[in-house]
Amino acid sequence: MYLLRLLFQLNIKEFERTDIGTTEELLKRLNGIVREEVIQAEHLKWIEDSLHTGKFYQASKATQNEVIDSLKLLLTTESNLKYKAQILYTKIMSSINF
Repeated sequence: MYLLRLLFQLNIKEFERTDIGTTEELLKRLNGIVREEVIQAEHLKWIEDSLHTGKFYQASKATQNEVIDSLKLLLTTESNLKYKAQILYTKIMSSINF
């Protein structure tokens, strides 16, 4: 998470000034994060918890729609998390009216 926060704070001009070694290390680390699906897995945990506590249903329709859109996007990938996303998506869609 520290790496991601640092990266978002780093603007493109600063990134362009990094040497090839730093650039390569950043790309390797980011690739590892993406391939491990760390962010997506954590996101699904938060969605699942919000469903379990009922807080998802208390959120605004706009927030609910954003979460549903994220789940739909994950369903179109070849992610290892696709099955979990399908379960959460089905649970949401079967319990609310859109």
